[in-house]
Amino acid sequence: MPRFYRFDGSTGMDLRPAAVLEADAARIDELRRRRDSMAVATRIRMVDQPPEGLLPLSLFDRTPLPDRTALHPRTMETVAPDIAGLYVDYMTRIAMGASKRVAFRIPLLGARLVGQGEYAESLLSRMVDFAFPSARAACLLLDFDNTSRSGGWVSSTPAGTRCGC
Repeated sequence: MPRFYRFDGSTGMDLRPAAVLEADAARIDELRRRRDSMAVATRIRMVDQPPEGLLPLSLFDRTPLPDRTALHPRTMETVAPDIAGLYVDYMTRIAMGASKRVAFRIPLLGARLVGQGEYAESLLSRMVDFAFPSARAACLLLDFDNTSRSGGWVSSTPAGTRCGC
């Protein structure tokens, strides 16, 4: 009669059947996927949705909302997309209760790395609310974010020229 081996961890070889090994590998991959961080779009693609949707459209009422303000043409945009994204990120931190100095510590560090600490401090002092002058000062300060993250390397674009607001 043939002898069957079970994995006990001591042999260094796993002699379990291939189907068991594949199921175990799939379980480990699923656990790793749940534990490790991933992009939201990646996670959404992993979730199966029924063809008719999770909720039937008949449950919803259509409510048109008047849009009194038309969108500006893209050519009129004055703030670079990366600065606009950083602005939302940093100002959200302030709105959630962080102090300006704590929220903007990375751009402040970048400004100090290139000898613009006083200028950055003056920009920080101009940020008093979420109005346009404060937004402009924040965008100008955010030009130093990349400088800080690159370790003080100064790009060919001087600080304050990408804001445009």
